[in-house]
Amino acid sequence: MRFVLLLCLVAAVASQDSTTEEALKAPTYTSLGCYRDTGERDLPLKAEVKATDVYRCRDVCRKLKYRYAGIQAASYCFCGNRYGRYGKSANTKCASKCAANKEQICGGGWHNSVYATGLTVEQASLKTLGCFIDTGDRDLPFHSAGTTDVNSCVKRCGNLGYKYAGLQAGAYCFCGKSYGKHGKALDADCATPCSVNKKQICGGTWRNLIYETEYTPSKRTYIGCFIDSSARDLPEHTHGVMSIQYCLNYCIKRGYKYFGLQYSSHCFCGNTYGRYGKGTEASCRMACNGKKDEICGAGWRNSVYATGIESMEFTSLGCYIDKGTRDLPWLAKSGAVNLNNCRYKCAAYGYLYFGVQNSNACFCGNSYGRYGKGADSSCNKACVGDKDQKCGGYYFNSIYRTNLKAHMGTASDHSAQEGSNHLERSLEQSVNSDRTGKLLDISEMKMRYFGCFKDAGERDLPQRGFLGTVDVHYCRWVCRGLRYRYFGLQSTSCFCGNHFGKYGQGAEGSCSIKCSANKNQMCGGGWYNNLYASGITVEEAKLTPLGCYVDKGDRDLPILSFSGSTVSINSCVKTCRDLGFKYAGTQAASYCFCGDKYGRYGKATDSDCHSRCSGNRRQICGGGWRNSVYATHADISVPSTLGCYKDQAVRDLTERPMVGKMSINRCRKLCRELGYKYAGVQYSNQCWCGNSYGRYGKVAESYCNLKCTGHKDQICGGALYNHIYESGKPEFVFKSFGCFNDKSVRDLPFLAKTGAITLNNCRQACWRYGYKYFGVQNSNHCFCGDKYNRYGQVEDVRCQKPCQGNKEQTCGDAWLNNIYATGIGSNDETEYIKEEVPTTEAPTTQAPVTEAPTTQAPVTEAPTTQAPVTEAPTEAPVTQAPEAPTTKAPEVIEGGGDNEISIEEETAPDSGVTEVGCYNNNENDRDLPDLVFTGSVTIQMCAKMCAERFYKYAALQAGVQCFCGDSYGKHGASTECNLRCRGNAQQICGGKSSITVYTTSVAWRLTSKGCFVDKPARDLTRLAISGAISVNLCFKHCQDLGYYYAGVQNSAQCFCGNRYNLYGRADETQCNMKCRGNKAQICGGAWRNNVYRTNFKATSRTAIGCYKDSTDRDLPDLVETGLMTVDLCINKCSELGYKYAGLQGGNACYCGDSYGRYGKGDSTVCTKACTGNNKQMCGGAGYNLIFDTSVAVNIQSLGCYVDQTKRDLPFWALKGAKVNVNRCWKTCRLYGFLYFGVQNGDECRCGNKYGAYGKSSNTDDCNMKCSGNKAQTCGGSFAQNIYATGLHSESVIISQGISTSTTISGDKDEIIGGNITSIGSRSSGNETSIEYMWSIITYTDLLPLSFGCYKDAANRDLPVKAASAGDMTVKSCVMMCEKKGFAFAGLQNSIECWCGNQFGRYGPLSSDKCNKACGGQSEVMCGGDWANTIFSTSIGELQTIVYNYMPKTIVHTITTITYYDENGNPISSSTSTSTEEHPYYYK
Repeated sequence: MRFVLLLCLVAAVASQDSTTEEALKAPTYTSLGCYRDTGERDLPLKAEVKATDVYRCRDVCRKLKYRYAGIQAASYCFCGNRYGRYGKSANTKCASKCAANKEQICGGGWHNSVYATGLTVEQASLKTLGCFIDTGDRDLPFHSAGTTDVNSCVKRCGNLGYKYAGLQAGAYCFCGKSYGKHGKALDADCATPCSVNKKQICGGTWRNLIYETEYTPSKRTYIGCFIDSSARDLPEHTHGVMSIQYCLNYCIKRGYKYFGLQYSSHCFCGNTYGRYGKGTEASCRMACNGKKDEICGAGWRNSVYATGIESMEFTSLGCYIDKGTRDLPWLAKSGAVNLNNCRYKCAAYGYLYFGVQNSNACFCGNSYGRYGKGADSSCNKACVGDKDQKCGGYYFNSIYRTNLKAHMGTASDHSAQEGSNHLERSLEQSVNSDRTGKLLDISEMKMRYFGCFKDAGERDLPQRGFLGTVDVHYCRWVCRGLRYRYFGLQSTSCFCGNHFGKYGQGAEGSCSIKCSANKNQMCGGGWYNNLYASGITVEEAKLTPLGCYVDKGDRDLPILSFSGSTVSINSCVKTCRDLGFKYAGTQAASYCFCGDKYGRYGKATDSDCHSRCSGNRRQICGGGWRNSVYATHADISVPSTLGCYKDQAVRDLTERPMVGKMSINRCRKLCRELGYKYAGVQYSNQCWCGNSYGRYGKVAESYCNLKCTGHKDQICGGALYNHIYESGKPEFVFKSFGCFNDKSVRDLPFLAKTGAITLNNCRQACWRYGYKYFGVQNSNHCFCGDKYNRYGQVEDVRCQKPCQGNKEQTCGDAWLNNIYATGIGSNDETEYIKEEVPTTEAPTTQAPVTEAPTTQAPVTEAPTTQAPVTEAPTEAPVTQAPEAPTTKAPEVIEGGGDNEISIEEETAPDSGVTEVGCYNNNENDRDLPDLVFTGSVTIQMCAKMCAERFYKYAALQAGVQCFCGDSYGKHGASTECNLRCRGNAQQICGGKSSITVYTTSVAWRLTSKGCFVDKPARDLTRLAISGAISVNLCFKHCQDLGYYYAGVQNSAQCFCGNRYNLYGRADETQCNMKCRGNKAQICGGAWRNNVYRTNFKATSRTAIGCYKDSTDRDLPDLVETGLMTVDLCINKCSELGYKYAGLQGGNACYCGDSYGRYGKGDSTVCTKACTGNNKQMCGGAGYNLIFDTSVAVNIQSLGCYVDQTKRDLPFWALKGAKVNVNRCWKTCRLYGFLYFGVQNGDECRCGNKYGAYGKSSNTDDCNMKCSGNKAQTCGGSFAQNIYATGLHSESVIISQGISTSTTISGDKDEIIGGNITSIGSRSSGNETSIEYMWSIITYTDLLPLSFGCYKDAANRDLPVKAASAGDMTVKSCVMMCEKKGFAFAGLQNSIECWCGNQFGRYGPLSSDKCNKACGGQSEVMCGGDWANTIFSTSIGELQTIVYNYMPKTIVHTITTITYYDENGNPISSSTSTSTEEHPYYYK
């Protein structure tokens, strides 16, 4: 027989690289389920133990003529003809990824994923010839060593070209061309079970059980005997037990034109031969070791034959880049690789593509091209296995199709028990009159219950509708959908049918298993059903049969919608109806086809449709190539599309309910049931749902060009293009009852869903399970219950985590549920049957439990309207319930179309920074109310900080404090401004109780848009900061983050967003709370925002690309982490003078002047949503999304200059792990100095003149790398690189009355908070220096220091543990982390100190979660359980930190020192008794 290589292309889908070819769809297989195994195997033959996948194992068992294949523990392949004797398990028990294909599941420990091989009983049968005698003169001469079961022995003998196989003594396999020379034996003599398959018989002692192998001699053309050499004539090689037939088969499978046999046991393949010449025929004289009557060449001689096929042609799809994470994921072969053997290997495992690389590696996969195409010249290495072929290059794949022929076969079980052939007549039957049942109220719905009924192997209710987590409501929903009249629950199974009672009724006690989804309900017992009516009438349950019709390869009904063990008439009709088809056809027991017309091949006789449905043995599901056709009565009309719209990685429509067999109506139905207004079909097989669309713009219809996988007459979008339709229902409006505590004994008891949670899919899940309420928690958990609030209610602001499945919705927080009503009570899940009015009143001290009313005294269904008496902070508002929306929805105002900004420029009081005068201040009624900084301050620095916050005036007090405001002088003028600025002793910064006032050079007026209602789902979506806020601070912060609007609320909260007025305007009197950070301003009210339009203008920012990062950072300067947006990062890097900004991991911003040294990444890697704006992308894990800042600050060194202990540049601005040229430039410029210098790798100094000790004679003295940017140099030991800050000399400010010879002394030591008693100067010789005295430091004076309280987890937010000590303080932890070179320190659980360079991946917590006192400092909080209080280790960072509010008061006294006047005369001298230094005094 001539072997012909069949090349079969598999159905195509859109390619990842659409410019090269149309991609193929990998074969898919429907598992028959996950089945238990034991030592006595369920499937008896262990066929292989090696890297395997579904295709490979299934193909191996198919070739061995077994009907079923089972894959176990990733690498074990078992074969057999029946399965399931140890029972079925949950699919979760089969969770091992296949060793050869990580996209497939290959069983688990002692669990098989079972698949049908596609063989029928007849096809799998082997022909036995009887039991025959054997002797030492063997009846079958060749002994074939290997696995001995009947199938394996028959296959091996056939492969070698023998017609007969014989099994003997349970463990021996013999092959031969004839049999019976010693006579026949009794059948009883052949009774020994096979050693590897005890279910089979393998002969007896000296007795062969003979089988026919079905081997038919093939025609092959002998060419001759040819000489070989070490550089082989025929390049492909294998060796072992050999025959001509075996070698022929081997070479045909690999696509070769010729084969040669050599040295009795070697087989070679190739497409040319004879380059070393022909040998004599006598020189090919060695018998084949697998068939002694055949010649297999000799030493260095090939017996050459033609295979009978032409050589395989290979057409490259191109040369493609590879990386460590492989483009084609499975390494199938290495070494003597060539195109032929690589193709064969990958096809044998069911892969669509193969790639040859670096001459010796073979990779397989089902898609390719994620790293892009390379030049063809990069794939030019000769294959090790065939020098005439090219096998890619170093990290370059030459890609080819495998031309896989997928042996899909049929999963039908034709050996299943036979029943009568009549169609089920029970559709017209009603329940017997004595089985009227009784009506029960089950979670708001009346159901008719019939009792507990016996079951058996041939099920009372024939269709298993569901296996898994189930309760009464869920089973009812399943069976109603299938249009069955009755449903029964049995443990974790739900059964459906149209009649019941075949085995009689049992005692109620036999149905005693609690439902897994609702412990208050019963779900039958072992072989007992709790039986109910579904509510479907006889008429509704009727199906419309149209007859039995012929089918062919070009299908009569074109869409195969599904196949397998669940196929029944009901399930097939439902699926086709959902897809929008007029007709459904069931075929061969387990196939369901759909279409809009039928009958083109004619009608068949009814008897041709005789196969029992795999999912309902009482129904008939066609036959071989015969369809039982039914009308679906589907509404096949499709509304007009709203257009073709572009999509991106951050999706336009937020939820994807399904990927698979798709049609427009199926997607519309899915979205309608979830409560979405719009449905989008994409990429031929995806359905997306949402309540708005179009943010990436509309495109031409030609972009939506892919046919729907479930309906070839329809178009289902394109690659990242949605065809948008209305779902047919309006958007669900979710009304939260509030934010409620949870504990390990759950408030809502049933966990319905985890992962990509949305309000929509959680409501749907809980509705289907029949619960009244649903709760979303911690972004990714969905809980259900019929009552709630046993642990009490908390403020809504604590339930703010974005839902994992829809970032625009909020899904509670850790151990906090957002509670909603499901609307249960209707048969249609798309309808609410009643409105529930939520309240957010605080719970009473005995937490009320909210539940349904009973026949006794009613219990309220929401938290009580009478709020308990609770103590609140003096400034905290009483929690106020969100108001119900008005009948007319308010007009939502979008930022993009609102050009009326809330800030106007007024005429500046003076141009530039100009001193106004000295004025009294009052600690309890500040003249300028907004304290923005305390520490090493200068006049220029304070003026700049106030200008950035849009204030008219800046005021300095006590040498260290900076205040901002829009007016001054309410306490009158003063003459006590006599204290030197801690940042520059040539300047005066107020007095102990006096302020020196300056203009900021700007003058702005902020005007609110008004007072607006807020709710838990938030009008302005992003909580940006909280604590000591002001309008100005919030305005600036939202503008920096790139938002159109800022809203201040509740005196201490700042929200940002791009639209407002979702819930309407409130009365202006309801916005009446003073801002905590500026008592002269109003910051909203309880659930009320004062809204402002920021100066932000949307700028089209196009990323340069996605680039890989490493521990030695591509962009070296980490400038920000936490709440992140694209605009914020670009602005931060711009301010530092960097050319490029890179966003990484959603929350980190890096800056630098070059990028790309680790190569470009796939753009899909950089799709993590920004923590500050989830509609933007902020890189990925280990990948930067790079932007150009459009700035080019040319910071040129003035040279390398010598320094001494009396410093050339006197002001020490920065020191530590973050010092670099850019940061030093920005800091010294901020402080108002003309020059800056970097020294010793980690020091930054400022001054107004330089060069006192001359220029260094050796430029190598300034060659130390900067601690904060290894690409820059930061001087050396007592040698500094000097730069100009760019400020003009006119900007230098020296206060009146101070000598220009006064030394600008001191370090930028941040003394946070406290009052300065006095500052004086001391002279020693000609030197004058300044000294400071601090008396009382109070905690209430502190600026917010901490970034706040952040959640931690086992995979730590800050990864390095610095210490765990009983005497832990904030200062000691910060110093330890700074010394280790980390940017942030976190204190946890009183005694732990953690360090890292990024924080916040688990999100913020409310401050009360960080409630444990520091072990070494009981007045200060050091985190909590799994909660870190985060601090920056760089003191410079503290200038801009505005997050946390510290409520406690601590008093410390520091030693008073002696002060001197300008002439060196002492002013005062005293000491205190305090020995404890304030924790926030950093040195």
